[in-house]
Amino acid sequence: MNCIISDLRADSGKVQCGDYIKTTVVGDFVLLVLSDGVGSRHHDYIASKTACESFFENFVNAEAMQLKERFVFALKQADQDVSFPENPSHTGMMATLVAIVINTLTGEIIWDSIGDSRFYGFVNNKLKQISQDSIKAVIMRGRDGKIIKKDGVFVIRNGLTNALGYNGAIINPKFMSLNNGDSLILCSDGMYELAGFENQIGEFLKAEVSHELLSSFIEKNSTKFEDDASIIIFQESTINDELQIKLNEIIESKTDSRDKDIAEHIMSGYIRNQLGNCLSAGNTEISHLSSYIVDFKLCLPEQSIMSFMSDIKNLKNTRCFT
Repeated sequence: MNCIISDLRADSGKVQCGDYIKTTVVGDFVLLVLSDGVGSRHHDYIASKTACESFFENFVNAEAMQLKERFVFALKQADQDVSFPENPSHTGMMATLVAIVINTLTGEIIWDSIGDSRFYGFVNNKLKQISQDSIKAVIMRGRDGKIIKKDGVFVIRNGLTNALGYNGAIINPKFMSLNNGDSLILCSDGMYELAGFENQIGEFLKAEVSHELLSSFIEKNSTKFEDDASIIIFQESTINDELQIKLNEIIESKTDSRDKDIAEHIMSGYIRNQLGNCLSAGNTEISHLSSYIVDFKLCLPEQSIMSFMSDIKNLKNTRCFT
């Protein structure tokens, strides 16, 4: 079963988060959309919400179009809605956007990233940035348009070269395929600029993900974020009959599933389910499963481990384990 989780946090001192996320399933499509309102402009939280909601609404309503045409149409409408908002006082706001649409029947993915919000893939147990940041070094200006100086020196930061709100955002949709065990990660700069983010999220994705684990990850780093931060994770976890046979063969032969290009969370999730089934049925022959976890250092959620320990304790009152 596939899993979609997401979370976002406002920068300390802010009342409203300038990031916005939206995930949903529409027919055979999974939609993942994340936007970061540009903080140097006004109404960042409205810009990001407008971008996501506009993309979603227009994609859903354009079902008569072919997928690429439908996707581009939704992006263009999102750019229009951010560039020309209904409320004139919101004019001038800007936002990044990363949007992914997955065809669950074919595994086809269409995606685009506008600005510096990122799209990562976790494939074959390795994290890789797929999108490219649309940025360049620029001299910073205040909201009044004046150049910002610090100690007499111009303040230079990376500025966006593409964003919604320009009324002509560069749109360049790309295609790729979703394979068994792949994980897709969308995040804003406030998330990926967290110290050690790529290593931390790489370790996080080795086990089955959950809303509780993601919330714990965010909370653990809550004092380290220096900007609004948001993330969406899609984890593919389908185990069909053919893969189940392969997993059983790997366990019996005591070979490392990672050498067979099996995603770590697929194997750990399969063993978790097998352990649970054995214990629920009162089957005490679990040593081959527990040994595999230890020998190959697989990650299991803490909640699952505690549950197994409780089941084992109850069964040990009447049986001996082998």
